[in-house]
Amino acid sequence: MKLSDQTVSVLKNFANINSGIFFEQGKVIRTVAPTKAILAKANIVEEIPRNFGIYDITKMLGSYSLFEYPEVEFEDKYIVIEDKKNKRNVKYWVCDPELIVRPPEGKEIALPSEDVNFVLDSDALDFTIKQASVLSLPEIGIIGNGTDITISALDSQTNETSSEQVVGETDKNFKFVFKFENITKLMAKNYSVSLSKKGLSKFVSSDNVIEYFVAIELANSIYED
Repeated sequence: MKLSDQTVSVLKNFANINSGIFFEQGKVIRTVAPTKAILAKANIVEEIPRNFGIYDITKMLGSYSLFEYPEVEFEDKYIVIEDKKNKRNVKYWVCDPELIVRPPEGKEIALPSEDVNFVLDSDALDFTIKQASVLSLPEIGIIGNGTDITISALDSQTNETSSEQVVGETDKNFKFVFKFENITKLMAKNYSVSLSKKGLSKFVSSDNVIEYFVAIELANSIYED
């Protein structure tokens, strides 16, 4: 099996959320942050033949990248990365699934409510993340003032806000706050975003490849019914 560029990109992204991944049989891969603040799910083109765990996905991808024509074969206790043309291979041992923090098996996550919905393009997301980084602001806020929805870099403790960018319209008043480090885990894509006043959000990519559930910092957030 050759991994598509898209699948490799997804795995690199997931490695930023959790260094280990439990692969499940099928065409869906999932991961969850050790803090449980982010859960991600991606649809891939490859068919994973069985369940297995990889303790350090970054090392596996690093090994995979060293081959000119890499393919992956699945054995009981290890996977084989090989380049048949150049007659090279390496074994990468799978691990006990209990060593990996993983999403609950057989359970789909759903938002408890969808109180705000809008579309967030990758440029607006990227600009806000960069502004937060440059200005050392610890949070990203999605704010509604009864007319516009904006995304901003901010600090709830000092009420400092920068780089407001309009991303939608609303007749509601709210402020949903996210930790900066959680939002930086999202891949650079356009997203349909749903926010729940009960403390959870969902980001679904416009190509339907990937979705994230990201915790909202309720202590610093406001929603007016």
